[in-house]
Amino acid sequence: ETFRENICVPNQYGDKGAEIARKAFWPNSGDAHDQKQLCNKNADIDSFEHPNFQNVVEDKWPENQVVNYHRTKPTGKFFFREYDQGVDADDGPVNIDVVGVEQLAREVRDTSDFYACGAKRYLHFLTGISIPMVMEDLSTNFNPTELVHRKILKCLGPDLKRTNNPKETIRKIIASDFYLNPDILNVEKTEEDQVDLVGIERNATLENVQEILRNQTYGCINCHGGIDNWTESDFSDEELPIYGGSGVDPVVIPAHPCDSKLLKLLKNKQVAMQMLPNHLNLDGCEPEGRMPAYPEVSLSPEEILTIYFWIRNMPAREREGED
Repeated sequence: ETFRENICVPNQYGDKGAEIARKAFWPNSGDAHDQKQLCNKNADIDSFEHPNFQNVVEDKWPENQVVNYHRTKPTGKFFFREYDQGVDADDGPVNIDVVGVEQLAREVRDTSDFYACGAKRYLHFLTGISIPMVMEDLSTNFNPTELVHRKILKCLGPDLKRTNNPKETIRKIIASDFYLNPDILNVEKTEEDQVDLVGIERNATLENVQEILRNQTYGCINCHGGIDNWTESDFSDEELPIYGGSGVDPVVIPAHPCDSKLLKLLKNKQVAMQMLPNHLNLDGCEPEGRMPAYPEVSLSPEEILTIYFWIRNMPAREREGED
């Protein structure tokens, strides 16, 4: 039996023959009605070929009987990215081979989403707060209030997993300050919050970083002359030039902005770092630096993020001490 021989089989399966045949060969559910209409019209069999399946299919059921086939456990792969992980998380998505529905259920229960989803439903039922369980990336653009809601969920979810006690989760929600008045969590969105992170990352180039360093308001090249003309290799290979001497360690560690001197030395980074999605690893970015040296002068959040994304998107190198 081939693909062509099983396109339209109304006589064998009655009125639902076309649908049965479609399920065997057409995975797109939207084809069901049109395909059935074609079969009922007894159209030419060549017209039934799906554009994605032009070749004749010769696959058949095995001729030899598989003993106890109905008792065999289904096998597959559980491939899943958790909502609080982010698209560029270092540990990657869950990727586990599973055998049987029981193991699949165990793996699902082990994800943060399983408990966060339960906590989310209790929170919505008791307070009306609805939280989108989607991954955070630069294009997600949650408003400040949604970010506050997500922080609450990121507390309730792991806590439910730890206690495995839904009653305790409900008790904590009812005992919270926002239970009777969820509006107290609302944060007014200001102009500072209107940041196009996707656009900033797109424009985080060496040329734009050089322009920031050349800005006389900051006086970077007065003490660190020449760095505004450096190449990417210079930044990752050279020490920071200092008036009257030289620094130690490379200025930039590719792909690791929070470990790079160029970013670590900047002051007033907190506002810029708070604009980034929570899934990004910001360890080491929080301590404030002392540059620019001029009092009351600092880079704008957009300029700090430009440097951050430029370093972050540089091809990573093997770091000393790493295998």
